[in-house]
Amino acid sequence: MDPEATSSDPPETKTDQDVPTGRLVTDARTLLARIPDGEAGLIITDPPWDIHDGPKFDACACYDRLSINDIAHVMADARRAMTPGGHLYVFATVGREIVEVVRAFESHGWRFLRMLAWDKGTNKGLGAYRNAWEPVLIFANGKPRRYQKAVTYSSLLRARSIGRRTAKPFELYEVFMEMSSKPGELVVDPFCGTNPLAVAAARLQPARRWLAGDVMAPEEIQAQLTRRPKTPIAEPALDAPGVEGVA
Repeated sequence: MDPEATSSDPPETKTDQDVPTGRLVTDARTLLARIPDGEAGLIITDPPWDIHDGPKFDACACYDRLSINDIAHVMADARRAMTPGGHLYVFATVGREIVEVVRAFESHGWRFLRMLAWDKGTNKGLGAYRNAWEPVLIFANGKPRRYQKAVTYSSLLRARSIGRRTAKPFELYEVFMEMSSKPGELVVDPFCGTNPLAVAAARLQPARRWLAGDVMAPEEIQAQLTRRPKTPIAEPALDAPGVEGVA
């Protein structure tokens, strides 16, 4: 069940607080600027890191990429839009760049909490040691607020890798929303890509409001997902979807 195959991006709507919801075709800065102060309860995002290089990665990531400092600067305004103590989940990359990402975000006031590991169930990296996992960094907007949860998860979460290398499984978004947001709160993804947030929000009960944006329209992203790269990348058969790691 792939987000790009099942989710339909609804038109922009308005809540009673006059906050846009749904998927917008816009850049991250503009999206965040439209959110009133303290309105977002949670942010989950997979920024377009300009870290890797080479024709193989270019074939997988058919979009404009930003430096670590540029992304940290964009996300600085997210602190204004987020409720005090709210959590930010950021998909990062395996390598020494993790330290640079943490430092860059902390320089803008984010408080680093911990790192989770997404076990993709396959090794599709581009180096000698092919990465079978991907880090997810958790930050807080100041002193982190507490959540009372009936379920706990391991810091190693297994969910199948879908489609092209850069797409993220909605199951992870569902877990993050369950663990770090409250019913009715606004969850935001300013770099939504295939928009797994929409699928996760539709599945999670009680419901959360959601707002996602990307500079590429859904049909543009779908076209990139179906385009065959010049350098074929193996997509081995994977287990059924779902998240493992419940303690």
